[in-house]
Amino acid sequence: RDANGIALNATEYMERALEPRPSGARRSAERNSTRAAIRSLFRLRSCYTLVRPASDEADVRRASTLDAASLRPEFRQGITLLRNRILGEAPAKELFGQHVDGSMLVGLAQRVRAS
Repeated sequence: RDANGIALNATEYMERALEPRPSGARRSAERNSTRAAIRSLFRLRSCYTLVRPASDEADVRRASTLDAASLRPEFRQGITLLRNRILGEAPAKELFGQHVDGSMLVGLAQRVRAS
């Protein structure tokens, strides 16, 4: 909810969070610069909320090591929806007019690093 008690969806909340803050607060210039960079670099953006990956706090802390069956079904469903949205909307990457996938980009980065 906003300051007036009006309910916000996740994307509205994010957009308000990305608005510049008044200067004078500690680190406001740095934080406003970060907000501006996000707005500039991600012109098409939306926000998704996810439930906690596990109910148990110890499991949450080690969520990246858990297998999918150990994660909450609502979390897995949210991740699936997010993944499908990203894959469905993200344009294919191109380099020198050729489509490039993730493994090709990794190979390129490894060759650059090695040179």
